[in-house]
Amino acid sequence: MAVCPRTYPPDVVDFLEAALPSVGALVFFAIGLRALVHADRRERMALARYNREVDHPVAGRVETGPDGPDGAEPSDDVTGSAAERPAEPA
Repeated sequence: MAVCPRTYPPDVVDFLEAALPSVGALVFFAIGLRALVHADRRERMALARYNREVDHPVAGRVETGPDGPDGAEPSDDVTGSAAERPAEPA
């Protein structure tokens, strides 16, 4: 039994011949644009991380010295734990 190759109508073949190069160009354009967007996003995140590190090089760490955090004078307005605070009138 011989297999008959499928043939498409000439209109379909003409359409595919005209549309496939444009679709291919669109795919390459979309891939390139996606790469640019992701590169921009990564650059912005890296720049934000750099700016955070430059602005606050020891963020999250408190260096204590003999006078308190970061060498500052201890403040007198800090009251101890909640158990030590006087009850506020209702």
